[in-house]
Amino acid sequence: MRHLLYLLLVTPFLTAAQINRSANQVAQEAAKEYIVKKIFNDKDYKSVWFSDLRERVNKKEGTSWILEHRFNITDKESSNFEKGEPVTKEYSFFFFLDKRMHILRAESYTVKE
Repeated sequence: MRHLLYLLLVTPFLTAAQINRSANQVAQEAAKEYIVKKIFNDKDYKSVWFSDLRERVNKKEGTSWILEHRFNITDKESSNFEKGEPVTKEYSFFFFLDKRMHILRAESYTVKE
């Protein structure tokens, strides 16, 4: 009987944690696809860091979520002509998503060190 009571108390927390994890994964996959397909057309992409998905309700813009992401893009076309090596540059973006995890817009920012 104790085990059943314990299970009933713990189940909602485990379910909520799984939903949040799944939402983060969906948002990260959408951001990666947006980067590769729309911003940097088929250039080499490497993820560096993702923030957790944060709620951002802005009814005027229709955004519900925000995701921060840092990544590297390797550009072989505009490489250093003297050495012939590809150039890798780090980018930082904010992605604004709607309720269904579709990216509405992306904003680049610079990291000051």
